[in-house]
Amino acid sequence: MVYDVTRPETFTHLTDMWSKEVEQYSTNQDCIKILAGNKLDKVNSSHLVIIVSSFCHQNCKIQLPVS
Repeated sequence: MVYDVTRPETFTHLTDMWSKEVEQYSTNQDCIKILAGNKLDKVNSSHLVIIVSSFCHQNCKIQLPVS
């Protein structure tokens, strides 16, 4: 799952919809969720980093900050 760090609403949409879709429709009980925050080089938001880290701790196995 990928979100745009310059647009926090993309993370909200991801957590409100896409992560639930993966859980509901995955045929693999052990599905591993990977979260990628795109455009990390474009913004410096520690608040968003805290929110994302909390979400990942509860819902994902892997978090990837990318540019």
